[in-house]
Amino acid sequence: MLRWAIIFFVVALVAAVLGFGGIAGMSFEIAKFVAIIAVVLFFVGSSLGKSSEKVTVPDVTTKDVTDATNTLGSAGFKVSVKNVANDTVPANQVFEQSPKGNTEASKGSTVEITVSSGIGDGTVPDVVGRTQAAAESLLKTNNFIPEVKEASSDTVPKGTVISQSPSANAKATKNSVVTITVSSGAGDVSIPNVVGLNAATASNQLGQAGFTVTTSQQSSATVPSGNVISTNPTAGTKAAKGSTVAMVVSSGPPASSSTSSSSTTTTTAAPSPN
Repeated sequence: MLRWAIIFFVVALVAAVLGFGGIAGMSFEIAKFVAIIAVVLFFVGSSLGKSSEKVTVPDVTTKDVTDATNTLGSAGFKVSVKNVANDTVPANQVFEQSPKGNTEASKGSTVEITVSSGIGDGTVPDVVGRTQAAAESLLKTNNFIPEVKEASSDTVPKGTVISQSPSANAKATKNSVVTITVSSGAGDVSIPNVVGLNAATASNQLGQAGFTVTTSQQSSATVPSGNVISTNPTAGTKAAKGSTVAMVVSSGPPASSSTSSSSTTTTTAAPSPN
């Protein structure tokens, strides 16, 4: 195309110079018109000639986006960047290009490179109410990292998930941490001081605090009959709700100089939580 445009341009110029009655009967006006067309064709042909020059496209896959852009620019190409999430390719690394590397393309044309924007988002599964083991397994299957915290609960069984963060069905970055709070069972509470109280009142207070109560009798010269002599564990001690407090109740003064204990023992269960 370029070669023929040049030939036509030269012929037209000669015709224009000789156009005053010119060769082959060509008038000056016609020669001038042909010359103008030749000039236009010359520049169009030159442009087409330049744009159709083929060069090898560099392979920039695995390169950093900045290096890839510089490499393609140095080779004479324009660059278009497309960012796409990728679970396996590091962020800002090129993993696709079009045209592909080591193929021929017109110099000045555009090469599109696809760049990793890093790991994408995922939906956090609902693990509340599951056992700790089941919750951790489900989170790992969905590409999240479980982090476990414990908290006491009077209502959620020990080893069961009470809550989670982020919440269920939220969007979060894959391989990010999801914190689950797991029940450690009923929390420890202080044993109330019931020494000196009558057995019924003492048993009621211990039951309201969440303890199961066992009662045994022992004679005492100092503690009135029916009142509490001691508890085990002692008052103020921390113990788990539902655990047992053994209460010793006075049966009154001993019948002889020696202290005797009754063989009877009663048990009062802690009231069920509402």
